[in-house]
Amino acid sequence: MTKTTKGKAVATASNTSLSAPQMDQMAGFANKGMESVGVGDVIMPRLSILQDLSPQVSTRKPEYIEGAEVGQILNVATAEVVDDIVVIPCVYKRHNIEWKPNRGGFVNDHGEDETMLNECTRDDKGFDVHPNGNIIIPTATWYCIDLFGNQLIIPMSRTQLKPSRQWMSYATSEKLDHPEKGKFTPPLFYRSYHLSTVIRDDGDNSWFVWNVKKGKTILEMNDPDLMAAAIRFEQMLSAGEVAAGAESFGDETSGSAGGNSTKSDKDKF
Repeated sequence: MTKTTKGKAVATASNTSLSAPQMDQMAGFANKGMESVGVGDVIMPRLSILQDLSPQVSTRKPEYIEGAEVGQILNVATAEVVDDIVVIPCVYKRHNIEWKPNRGGFVNDHGEDETMLNECTRDDKGFDVHPNGNIIIPTATWYCIDLFGNQLIIPMSRTQLKPSRQWMSYATSEKLDHPEKGKFTPPLFYRSYHLSTVIRDDGDNSWFVWNVKKGKTILEMNDPDLMAAAIRFEQMLSAGEVAAGAESFGDETSGSAGGNSTKSDKDKF
């Protein structure tokens, strides 16, 4: 059982118990023993919203986190739970994820290829069902860093697509005016965003969705290390040095990833 971390996300690094000589000693062995670690060896930390059916809020489940509450934000990799978090988006991608029905598990990530999605039929629960019986879930995926430079992935699908579009509207409407080259759209990592959750109610059901607010620009933060971390993460994703695997998307068909409702949602990209 893991205890919840209330409030803001905390740094994963801790120097409090090390003396200066000990720190120097450990720094001399930085990354030793991990030379062979590759893309498939590490789970990219995923942020998800805790819902009524999330196992982390059920005392009978092995995933239960003491003190965790519905509506909080869960870091699936570290089991940390917070009320809100500030992130800097570095890359946005659309993933069409294929799942087996009835929580049968991940099948394939078709990326932006919508061939199979276009062959689907919408069922009475709002899922796009392919003739092969599997479900295709269009998933807006935000690759971010937090204020400590930790890499995160935030998949948004079904009822979470609306806040994702709002987030993208904020980013694409950002303009800077170069004295010689004129107006241009800055990179996605230009601005930070404050993420929290709000409840959504359709009359029969209620659930929590992402709430996205604009934060400071990365230039206003005046943190060269944070800027370097954002640029590096974007470069790593573009070069394929890191990638989202099955664990990065959770189980969409159960409504657990990203805090999805089990109700139908007609939103598309």
